[in-house]
Amino acid sequence: MLNKPLLLLNPKQIRIESPRIGEVINFVIIIIYVYLVADPISKMLGASVQTESIHSFSNIELLIAIILAPIYEEIIFRTHLSGERKHFWSILIIIVILVVVFNNLGLFFIIPVATFFIVIIFNYQKFFNFAIEKHFNITFYVTSVLFAVVHYQNIDVDSPIKKIVILLLTYVPISIYFGYIRKKYGLLSSITVHSINNLLILYINSLVY
Repeated sequence: MLNKPLLLLNPKQIRIESPRIGEVINFVIIIIYVYLVADPISKMLGASVQTESIHSFSNIELLIAIILAPIYEEIIFRTHLSGERKHFWSILIIIVILVVVFNNLGLFFIIPVATFFIVIIFNYQKFFNFAIEKHFNITFYVTSVLFAVVHYQNIDVDSPIKKIVILLLTYVPISIYFGYIRKKYGLLSSITVHSINNLLILYINSLVY
């Protein structure tokens, strides 16, 4: 459904362009998908649908959901998608966040991830060349999945497998879309779209649930 550049992203070829109606249509399709596909499947797997709305949130919670969260999430998870070396530091922050979110998994998780973090620091240029210049598409999709994974604790089912399935269904499509917008139009655009998405979800929830 998304335009071809998403499938074959190249950091040296994509230019910043004016938004097109196609991006708006893609966004609407993803929102419809969430309510008609992702939510029903999540219910079937035993998860409670997130029904937070603009009416159930305090002013502070609304500020965080609509303004602050889109800013820091886009900066952390999509700054590096510029394809520029100076923005590659966000990869390191993603790794730190993974350790924080999954610290309950113990040393068997933390030690390998921490080791990977250290390896990147001491081989920064080589890893940048590998992840961005040679395998940008892989990095794009992996970080889209990682964005979904860090929301692991938002899913209230006991089975880790069911949690992963729900995360992939619910968060990955919109994560890929945010990444597409970030790469094509810039970080400010992806923050704006992310903010609109959160506001729209909260508003629709107030009507549906």
